[in-house]
Amino acid sequence: MSGELAVFTDWLFEMWAWQYFRVVILMVVLWLIYLCIKNAALVDFGWVCNYFLLGCGLFALVADSQNYKFYLFFALLVAWASRLGGYLLLTRICREHKDPRYEKISEEKTNKALYFFINYQLQGFLATICASTLYFTFRRPDYNNIYTIVIGSLITAIGVIGEAISDQQLWNYKNRIDKPRGTIFQEGLWKKSRHPNLFFELMVWFGFAISGINDNGIEVLGFLGPTVLWAIMNFLTIPISEKHMYDTRPDYPDFVRRTNKFLPF
Repeated sequence: MSGELAVFTDWLFEMWAWQYFRVVILMVVLWLIYLCIKNAALVDFGWVCNYFLLGCGLFALVADSQNYKFYLFFALLVAWASRLGGYLLLTRICREHKDPRYEKISEEKTNKALYFFINYQLQGFLATICASTLYFTFRRPDYNNIYTIVIGSLITAIGVIGEAISDQQLWNYKNRIDKPRGTIFQEGLWKKSRHPNLFFELMVWFGFAISGINDNGIEVLGFLGPTVLWAIMNFLTIPISEKHMYDTRPDYPDFVRRTNKFLPF
């Protein structure tokens, strides 16, 4: 029990006392940029940056160990962050695309600057909880569980690829000039799932959580991150997104009745 308590204490220390202040600073910087560009969707890019920033900090603590597991999962983290971060940066920020969800919410606020400052910091706090999974991935340089390494890396890799395919399919559809106005995209992975990109995002982080399991029961805490992420998606992100779809797409209720929320099959 004392060993598990020590791991728990280290987990809290590494994620909050040592890492979290960087997230706070990053979100302040992004908030200042938001004040200049007036595009609140920058916070989604910041979410990815927070994960990557925390992952780099944790990886730096063990990089000298030369453990192949750490380099494998750091490479997967880089692949995920560069793909998703690049996608959000190019399709939303560089194109000055304003997310209607944030625009709708901000309309009701008298002090938008203060509201988004709080929102950015809250998202940074939640991102730290979700990214705490990486603490268990980047620890124990003296111990490798080949089963959890193989299973975790495969699930994470499939998640990165599946999310990239989902985003690309939706992006191609949005850029089609022949698409009728007010229609719902129902092709590819989006034919069977309303949010396949979120499903594969969850796969990425459940894969990282699996990779952190070695021989200590406390390591199941690694699943806290993807579990909280699922709760955010299921009770916050999706309801806000789907409310907008209900308001703008007359056929959306029928699409909801016959299509899975997450599972793309």
